[in-house]
Amino acid sequence: MLSSCFHSKLPLKLDLGNCFCLTGRKMNLKIIAGGLDDPRVLALLRFHIEAAKLPDAPQSNHAFSADELKHPAVKFWSAWDDDTLMGTAALHLLDKTHAEVKSMHVVEAAR
Repeated sequence: MLSSCFHSKLPLKLDLGNCFCLTGRKMNLKIIAGGLDDPRVLALLRFHIEAAKLPDAPQSNHAFSADELKHPAVKFWSAWDDDTLMGTAALHLLDKTHAEVKSMHVVEAAR
């Protein structure tokens, strides 16, 4: 059941060790729970929200703000290569069996 998995005590840090991005560059990727008080994460989220805006359909922008990502029904992660922010992702629990991916963004340099 998704809700029991969502509320379980997952590790706060996932160390993926040596990884390679698509450019072939070696990375020391770590995914950590949280990061919403880091200015680098907040800047990436602002960029993500602006990039998600469609000029001809503003009502179609469903990106969460940093404050919305702090809601108890949302789990947020940030991905790091040492001290360099590589991306963000969140999962918004809608009910006991449904969730929605939110704020998934990878920095341009890691694509």
